[in-house]
Amino acid sequence: GPELLGRLGTPKINYCGSTEAMDLMATWSSQCLQGHPRCALRNTAQRLPTRVLDLGPASPAEENGSYLRLMSSNGRRARYACLSYRWSSLAQQYRTTRQNYHEHLCNIAIQRLTQTFRDAIKLVRHLGLRYLWIDCLCIIQDDDDDWERECGRMASIFEHSFITISALSAKDSTSGLFHRWNTFDAWKLHIQTRDGTQIGLRGEQSTLKGDLESSSMSLRGWILQEKILSPVLAHFGHTQIHWECLTGTTSELRATYLLPTNSPLKYFLHEVRRSGLEKSPQGPFISWYILMQPYSRMALTVETDRLPAIMGLAQRFQECFGATFVAGLWVENLHGGLLWHSSRQRKPSDLPKSRASSAISPSWSWIHLAGVSTQISFEWFNNKTAGVRRRMIPVKRVISDTDLRLVDVWTSHNTALRKGAIKGYIQLWGVVHKVQVCGKGTVVRQSTARKEKIKARLATQSVQNAYSSSSDPEVLCRIDIECSELLECYLLVVSDWSFEDTSNGSVIEKECSSVDRRCFLLLKRLRRPRRNGNLQDLGRFERIGLGAGIPLLVERLCGNLHEKKFLTIT
Repeated sequence: GPELLGRLGTPKINYCGSTEAMDLMATWSSQCLQGHPRCALRNTAQRLPTRVLDLGPASPAEENGSYLRLMSSNGRRARYACLSYRWSSLAQQYRTTRQNYHEHLCNIAIQRLTQTFRDAIKLVRHLGLRYLWIDCLCIIQDDDDDWERECGRMASIFEHSFITISALSAKDSTSGLFHRWNTFDAWKLHIQTRDGTQIGLRGEQSTLKGDLESSSMSLRGWILQEKILSPVLAHFGHTQIHWECLTGTTSELRATYLLPTNSPLKYFLHEVRRSGLEKSPQGPFISWYILMQPYSRMALTVETDRLPAIMGLAQRFQECFGATFVAGLWVENLHGGLLWHSSRQRKPSDLPKSRASSAISPSWSWIHLAGVSTQISFEWFNNKTAGVRRRMIPVKRVISDTDLRLVDVWTSHNTALRKGAIKGYIQLWGVVHKVQVCGKGTVVRQSTARKEKIKARLATQSVQNAYSSSSDPEVLCRIDIECSELLECYLLVVSDWSFEDTSNGSVIEKECSSVDRRCFLLLKRLRRPRRNGNLQDLGRFERIGLGAGIPLLVERLCGNLHEKKFLTIT
């Protein structure tokens, strides 16, 4: 099959910085331009980013020359390359600052650059290009206004590049793009033909998929939108080089065999807009949120970059589907976007002492809890079918008179924090009822007549263990903070959803197991201490968890289902 073809071949290149390796990249580029209708547009001169690295005239005399400077493009049009890599630490990373900006406009000493940058310059010159965009050199890193302005243009920068160089095997910018490998080190089977030709079968880790999954780049937050938006990527892997474009992928061992591109969101952004394909109402949103799950725990040098690192992607999504982006969610799919949960509970010591100065985003946004140690999930139930655990995701909203209604939403920069942090609120009109959550997993509805207990399962472990099937008459809750004692909170009904199986990030359309649940948020009323020791009610709520259950049981928790109230969540 295709996967085997990606592992079977004749090893030739043992140094990916050799002329032979770069010639292969040039050949792939030429074949892509001449034979792929989807990719032909990248050969046209594009408006250059605000600043680019000028590598000098494309001539053999300059191939190993020292000409290098930062150039303000001033609207100039030309073909250019981008570099996708993993930063070194802030202290080690050489970058453009306000102090050296004017110096860089005149000249950049190549010996000051890290090895990955030097290797990228060599490759770009070999491909006949003059301009290269590297974020840390083309954005003034200590100028917040410049950083925010260029961050807003990130989508256009990668989308209009001629090629993006992907440093898959480099742990950071000091490791270098080029490296040597023993062509037979990773081979599981060796065959020698009568004429002496060596043929072998490599392990799965040597494929593009294997290189992507094993690379430290896969853990880097900024890489996500760079990979999806770039029309062409030249990957430098651990054991071979790879090519990826809008038409397909290939590698050194199967240089004449093209596998189809397999990226749902890349398909949406590049194909729907250009060919006007029919849009599925929930399909794009499902793809977005499934993509956000691994992204939520990717590493960022600055944690407040969590939202800016996907803004370029969000802009293109918004253009394609006319949706409104707000703090990581989509207004048109708010009833589904609110149904996220984290794999790790916050300890009381983790809670910000002052949300106004410490929170990166509002409590209702998944970015609020995202981080390296916490994965956010939009997939919920693991429905057991024939003994197999299935990931479940809300795919179809079942309209009900209990659905909440969005009244207003507002976000703004949190000036108390660095670039990227936001504050905001959503105002909702919905069914809300005061409840209590006990440490042992019991949700208690408070009533003037009596306290009615409904057995609920608190998913205190990872989402993979949060199991509830259609035959299980329980209400499933997920609390984002540790709860050892009775916790007073409010249950806000979001909407009824039909949950279906998902596999490899897409909804299974045939023979899927569907289950309906009424979904709700758990909220905590915000109060602050007064000087006299009493607590002042701020009239606002913060999100602390969510839950879902069979509609009849949720009705018992909520009492009068038709009694709706107005509330604000920050």
